[in-house]
Amino acid sequence: MNETLNDFLYKYFDNLLLKPPLFYSWHYSIRFEIAKPGSEHEDKQNMKQIQERSRTLFDTVFEDEDELLFVSNIHCEKANHFLQKRPANIYRKYVKDKNRRMQLTHSVLPSLIWDADEDDYDTMVTHQFVLACSKQGIAYADLLLAISHNDFAHPRRILKNNIKDGCDIFFVNVPKKNDLPFIR
Repeated sequence: MNETLNDFLYKYFDNLLLKPPLFYSWHYSIRFEIAKPGSEHEDKQNMKQIQERSRTLFDTVFEDEDELLFVSNIHCEKANHFLQKRPANIYRKYVKDKNRRMQLTHSVLPSLIWDADEDDYDTMVTHQFVLACSKQGIAYADLLLAISHNDFAHPRRILKNNIKDGCDIFFVNVPKKNDLPFIR
């Protein structure tokens, strides 16, 4: 599947890499504020707004039957072999169909977040997982909520057990190609 992702990005997006900050990596980007400015993350009104806005964006970009690529990049040290044995819980927790989860692909890439000039670049890698699925096949409301907790010490964030590892999640809308293809 990683070949499908790479081929798609090569063909429609001039070989774009899915890495942060994606907003600055492409000619055309729109950035949305989903939280209430000045609010604490756990504030109930803020959490309600985060949930409503992220779900509205997702529902606008993806129709129920759209084929999408659910991509996660997990950044960690090369010596961390845990992910090669067992992928992160992201797919087991948020992809509804167990048979679909069996089609998950995994690649180990050079670090996508550290620059080659940085001291620890040689010790870091990015584990990239890709799964083709549909919007209906993902518990996306719960996943979007977990993503919103990713920058905070919250028990529902994506990599709650691996605080020092980073995780980026991307959704690529395959049928719309370069119309409205990414949400990060």
